Amino acid sequence: MAATGCLLAAGPYFAEHILHDPDLTPLLVAAFVLPNLLVVPLWTRFAARHGHRAGLRTACALFAGGCLLLAAAPALPAPYAPAVLLIIGTAHAGQLLFLYAMLAETTAHDSAHTGRNRVGALSGLFSAAEALGIAAGPFLVALVALQPFGYTPSTTGQAAHQSATAQWGVLAAMSLLPALLTAAALLLLRDRRPGTPAPTIAQTTGELAQPRL
Repeated sequence: MAATGCLLAAGPYFAEHILHDPDLTPLLVAAFVLPNLLVVPLWTRFAARHGHRAGLRTACALFAGGCLLLAAAPALPAPYAPAVLLIIGTAHAGQLLFLYAMLAETTAHDSAHTGRNRVGALSGLFSAAEALGIAAGPFLVALVALQPFGYTPSTTGQAAHQSATAQWGVLAAMSLLPALLTAAALLLLRDRRPGTPAPTIAQTTGELAQPRL
């Protein structure tokens, strides 16, 4: 989720200093969010054939690859970036779906081995970690990508002129940083053992879906 937070935080900087059109920010956000409303049935079919774990791996790989594709945005026409964000948004939809499905697996595994129902506690811990990851995104963008590359903040309400190095920092915040964070998540996932029994995605969405702030 920190990778998602980085994308959302870096988006306005990316539109302003890389695409040179701040009015593209709403379009970038819409391109990222729209697939979440459309592609869940496709990811559900994928899970039915390959499982939640493989689905999450695939979604993370697609997310990281899409972020890296954004690095080519300065050399390509403006529609390129929203098109790539459609791919990233498609991957994000799968990430959310499979994360909640695997949460259901984990709570079922915990109940089977402890004899205690701790669904509420585990779900709350998951939601807190999710919110923390999103909140960490802007901090990481500023600490890792903007400040070290010499980004100059504006004090006038108008975007300040940025050096070429600072623009590279903005580009890294939108592409390399979220890709690396997603790759790190994939490494952690490699050591996770699937819980049993494994509820279906239909059960997961019915039982565990919660509104997120």
